[in-house]
Amino acid sequence: MRRERMRRTQRAAAVTLVAAVLLTGCTAPVTDSPSRTESPPESVESLPGGITVAVQQSRSDVAQRRLKVSVTNDGPDPFVVTGLRLSAPQFTEPVVWPKDSTTVRPGTTVDLPVALASPDCSADGPPTVTLRFLAPDAASDADPPEHEATVAPDDPFDRLPALRAEDCLAEAVAAVTTITVPGPVRLVDAGGSPAAVLDLVVSPTGAKGSVAIDSVTGTTLLAPADPDTGDRRDELTIGAVVDADAGTTTIPLTFVPNRCDAHAIAEDKRGTILPLHVTGPDGVTGIVPVPVDEATRSALYASVAEACGLS
Repeated sequence: MRRERMRRTQRAAAVTLVAAVLLTGCTAPVTDSPSRTESPPESVESLPGGITVAVQQSRSDVAQRRLKVSVTNDGPDPFVVTGLRLSAPQFTEPVVWPKDSTTVRPGTTVDLPVALASPDCSADGPPTVTLRFLAPDAASDADPPEHEATVAPDDPFDRLPALRAEDCLAEAVAAVTTITVPGPVRLVDAGGSPAAVLDLVVSPTGAKGSVAIDSVTGTTLLAPADPDTGDRRDELTIGAVVDADAGTTTIPLTFVPNRCDAHAIAEDKRGTILPLHVTGPDGVTGIVPVPVDEATRSALYASVAEACGLS
């Protein structure tokens, strides 16, 4: 009797063990990422031959405040990226590519987007990109080692210096004045043509210095226009100066459609962000983009559709 109970107990334990193994096998995570070692990556001085890194920023990236780090593989083997970090003194902190891994095939380029941190206008210096990657000759290993290299990226369009200038001008202007476009959009008749009027509201912060709001230019969607005739203008002069002694100023701006094809609205990225040409408190000139809220943006789309006969 005792032996029979022992055998039943052993059989039950065996069944439990098999069930646990099968359950573990069924619930193990499945991933496309190659297996990685838990040990720190080996630091190397350079990337494998044929691998180059560059930074770029498209129109949609500007709207989302991000950059793309482009990894190009002109080598003979696939290049597996397992991590990326962009560091630049012009930002308050490094930024990290949020994905786990990607493979750059020979003869191709992969763009890896990173969301940018806030600007740091007190610092300047060259950017670096730190790449983690699998050793190219260990792609078939069950546990391929990781390498890590820090390189200076190419910046073929000098986008990082331009971005620093834009960020720091916007920061200097915001210290002296608050600029908003609160809406609503007013639809008017300008010389027999439908037009949209927006109010630009400028308020001093009380800080020292002055800001000159010189003019506004058009976007891919909107063109500034003469309020009386509706004629398009390349640039509409504003000529407002704001300092601590100034009061809040409301400046009406008239716009007509810059394009009348359906793609102007359907594919819009920055068509409702107004480009203000300003002179900052330190005399630096440039463009400060002024966005509108979602309700005003929708109203501007509707005004363009109506003026173009698309509604």
